[in-house]
Amino acid sequence: MKTDAPPIAKTELTHVRASGERVSIVAEIGHPYQTPEGFWRTPVALHGLDGRLCDICGEDSLQSLALAVEMVRRRLASLSDAGDQLLDSEGSDFSLEAYLGKEE
Repeated sequence: MKTDAPPIAKTELTHVRASGERVSIVAEIGHPYQTPEGFWRTPVALHGLDGRLCDICGEDSLQSLALAVEMVRRRLASLSDAGDQLLDSEGSDFSLEAYLGKEE
């Protein structure tokens, strides 16, 4: 994360590529913060995949946080859409819908 503050949300996954290679992913969402200009930003990281990403900007803290969660959902969904598999910490299929809702 960009700050030293611990994430407010975190999950650990295993990304199983079509080749069979296994890569650990840690998805983290940080605490929304307000910029001097009045916008809100939420730190996001997908360690093992994209690393630390740009903070997600919103009009207020709720919008910024909601957009950050949606970005993580879409990025993880793109792996499944490409034919890769996501496993939870126990080795079972990771359910994007159970964690992050359905795509609209």
